[in-house]
Amino acid sequence: MHKVTWFINVLAINGRKYSVGYCHYGKGVAFVTKDKLKPYFVNDVLIQPEIEGHMPAMCSDGIFCKNKKCPLSRGQARHDFSEIEKKLELLGLINKANGKKWIFDKPLIEITVARDKK
Repeated sequence: MHKVTWFINVLAINGRKYSVGYCHYGKGVAFVTKDKLKPYFVNDVLIQPEIEGHMPAMCSDGIFCKNKKCPLSRGQARHDFSEIEKKLELLGLINKANGKKWIFDKPLIEITVARDKK
């Protein structure tokens, strides 16, 4: 099993709070959610190694993973979270990624995303 460290309410996108799950297997942000319960249910990921000639390596949460860099991510919406990861690193949070939950009263990272005009 590989731990997931949660930074709860650390991120604001267009003013909305999000929690970020850092996966220790993929060594990057795998989950970004505004669901308040997800950080309490996804605590670790189970990696099944490849069975040569029969089954590829798989991750128990690979279908939900959004980490574009992880080879086991099977999520539909995969993203490059390098900007968020750099900001977490600058704040010293990546070094504190230890499989626990870090709860923030207000976001430390703010991102504004331009919305498409129709």
